[in-house]
Amino acid sequence: MRFLASFPHASWDWYHYRARKVIEGVIEGSNEVFKGESKGKVVLFESKDNIKDTEVLEIINTPQCYGLEYVAGEGLYVTMGQSCAEDCDISKEKVIRINESGHKDLEISLPVFSHLHSVKRTNNGLLITSSGIDAIFEIGLDGSIIWDWWAVEQGYNILKNGEERVIERDVDHRTRSYPTMFQTTHVNQAIEDPHLEDKILAILYHQNSIIRIDKKTKRHEVVMEGLKRPHHLCGREEGYMFTNTRESKVILTDIDFSSMEKFGGRLSEYILSNWVQDTVFTPRGTYLLSDEGNFRFIETDGIKRHNVFEYGKPDRMFEILIVPDDYRIGYNGDPL
Repeated sequence: MRFLASFPHASWDWYHYRARKVIEGVIEGSNEVFKGESKGKVVLFESKDNIKDTEVLEIINTPQCYGLEYVAGEGLYVTMGQSCAEDCDISKEKVIRINESGHKDLEISLPVFSHLHSVKRTNNGLLITSSGIDAIFEIGLDGSIIWDWWAVEQGYNILKNGEERVIERDVDHRTRSYPTMFQTTHVNQAIEDPHLEDKILAILYHQNSIIRIDKKTKRHEVVMEGLKRPHHLCGREEGYMFTNTRESKVILTDIDFSSMEKFGGRLSEYILSNWVQDTVFTPRGTYLLSDEGNFRFIETDGIKRHNVFEYGKPDRMFEILIVPDDYRIGYNGDPL
């Protein structure tokens, strides 16, 4: 089994940050967390029998990389976005594609890109979350904007401090710093609903909720709330799965989000941290989850079989992506 993982903060000074948080009271959600270099990396792993025997096959050094999407015959799409402390580098807000030959053959960068997170291929192009400005865009591969959804125009315009957020559409947001604490939703993922046509599912991090958006009307409904910092929603035959990060649990729901099952918290001798970042289904009939607070992957059946691979401090991981067993990135180009 081969899988990719994105590490947006591969040069993060974890030890220094933890000390500063205790001594100086660094505020959660501020860009003080990410001061310094913003180096990231995409890593290709291979596991032959179980996650314990995992090996690193390839590493690509990048600016802060978040979302991953592999499409056979096209290649690997990667979003790169900044959580810059002050002025931002316009060149680092983009989505790129590394084709099957290992060459970068597509790069899109638009003024509405700000702290990009997820990317998913659609029939028309790419569905991207621009978390810095609380927005979702479907863009064509030519860089055109096909569809958009701005949270501040859909009732999510009040910041945590009670102030109204007003976003200017005609400025270049790639050059501006929008810390997580000054976003109204920090929308961190959007996917086409695999069970309902013309619907988009999105995770609103600050609201601890999942919403379903009608693409035609842009109206939305809250389908699940009361969560704890959710991440990475995906479809399954019976409904959906996502990681309820701060609860240290994986949640599986039905199509209506009306019933759910959970596992996590403690898996045999392994106590999960309070930051379980992502979970995916594997070809082995197991779940692979990122216990990021402990800097490790855990492969589990959700009941009693568990194996661990530690990727180690200080790397912060965002997304796991299962790829074909013969997949290689093969990128030999210039730094991304």
